[in-house]
Amino acid sequence: MRKGKPKSPPEENQGVKLKPLWGMQPTHYIGLFYGIGFGLILFFLLIFPGLYHGGSQVTIHTVPEGASVYIDNVRLGSSPLTTFLKAGSHTLQIRKVGFFPVTQTIAVERRIVGSLFFPRKMEVRVPLKLTSSDILFSGAYDELTSWVLAESPTSIRPYPPILRNLASDLTRSSKDYPVPPETWNKFFLQCLPQINSEGVFKDFLGALSLVQSNGKVLTHRSFLEVLKFFAALLNDQPNTLYWFSFVLPPSSSSTLKNHPVIARRLEDISRERKSRSLPPPMPAGKPSPIRIGGMEFIPIPEGAYHKGWAMKAESGAFAESLFMPYPVRISPFFLLSTEVTEEQFSTFLQETPAWAPSARETLKKQGLVDDGYLSSWNNSSEPPHPSLPVREISYFAAKAFCQWLQTKYPAYRFDLPSEEEWEWAATLNTDSTPFFFPSELKPVHLGDKGRWGLRFMLGNVWEWTDTWFAPLQDLFPEVSLKRGAEKIVKGGSYINSPDTITVSTRGSQPPTWCTPYLGFRIKAIPK
Repeated sequence: MRKGKPKSPPEENQGVKLKPLWGMQPTHYIGLFYGIGFGLILFFLLIFPGLYHGGSQVTIHTVPEGASVYIDNVRLGSSPLTTFLKAGSHTLQIRKVGFFPVTQTIAVERRIVGSLFFPRKMEVRVPLKLTSSDILFSGAYDELTSWVLAESPTSIRPYPPILRNLASDLTRSSKDYPVPPETWNKFFLQCLPQINSEGVFKDFLGALSLVQSNGKVLTHRSFLEVLKFFAALLNDQPNTLYWFSFVLPPSSSSTLKNHPVIARRLEDISRERKSRSLPPPMPAGKPSPIRIGGMEFIPIPEGAYHKGWAMKAESGAFAESLFMPYPVRISPFFLLSTEVTEEQFSTFLQETPAWAPSARETLKKQGLVDDGYLSSWNNSSEPPHPSLPVREISYFAAKAFCQWLQTKYPAYRFDLPSEEEWEWAATLNTDSTPFFFPSELKPVHLGDKGRWGLRFMLGNVWEWTDTWFAPLQDLFPEVSLKRGAEKIVKGGSYINSPDTITVSTRGSQPPTWCTPYLGFRIKAIPK
């Protein structure tokens, strides 16, 4: 057997040898490739963004702040706002309630080198011109009334600075459109019955301080003006002490109550409250009803009483002292002896088809009713239960019924009674005999006649009044409420316990609500 030449062992580390490329040695073209790659990286990091997506980082300021910012008809948010805009011409629109809208063109330039890391920055400042301070006052008040009736603020859903934002907006516009101090004082007084918690009080105090300092830092002089406001309030509205005890933090409230002078004053007010929590003297005689269009109206004489005299002490969020009875005087009027029935309301529907159940969707869009409007009528104007009180009726529907009656009987002015008028009539109707408080809905003519000839002033269904609601309204009777979030309802319903309802009991509902437990009765005043 022939022996061949032994093979040499393979080398353990044999390197890969690169061949020349395009006549260049590897040491040259490798360096070239690295250079090209690094150059491309620099290009795409420093140059390409400026060429492909060139523009500027634009910050938009408005005076006052909080305006809606639109770029090319797309809303981006509220001012102050920072956004990136491509180079070129853009349409900027600024909108804020109570101020004239602003539309202008902004030219955005680009930065070629380094725009990814160091974008070009530009600022746009837009001063806004006030259209009417009344719009801002009304909007802030409406927002305030909605918030105070909502659930208590939390860390997730804190109470917004509604009044402070209003004060900031108007003080910033004060150079061109000054708001007289009397207007501010009137507005702050209107807000007092709505302020029912520590959070709302902080917002109120912040707004008051901003106004007194004209939107600047609070100085000793502006601080004295704040103190003068509260001093005048205490002088004109003694119940302010109770208000302070409710809205101040617990530690401050306790200190306030324990002060000897204030403690004595609180005791005096408490005694005064007890003296006012008695039935008023009843007028002599019996009323003689009148009839208008087949409906029986009872004459309610003029008189004076303490509104809230029968209010029961509550064990819930509101202390008994927050329902301070106060004197009112009532002018004479006529009140329907029963609640308005389905049959009476159906006549209105047949002559006013715009309020028919079939028009519910249109009425909802107009903000006059909700989904419950006459829902049990099955889109028909025929009453399902003619003798029952009409329910599922909004405040606006009740007012429309009054206006319709006025066109038919022009010798009278028809309307919903105010809370004070309703309570006076219910007080006249009260005697020592317990009221029949049914546990189910009853025809209106089955209600027991009270002392004054009125039926179901308590029980059956709650009744709309023409008075706006505020949580602490009874503490500030001098304040006239001209708007709000809810209307006061009175009288209780068949689902309420008789022990919880008196002539002074008050509830509240949004004016668009239509529920199975709420109806109305009307008043008439000769012209």
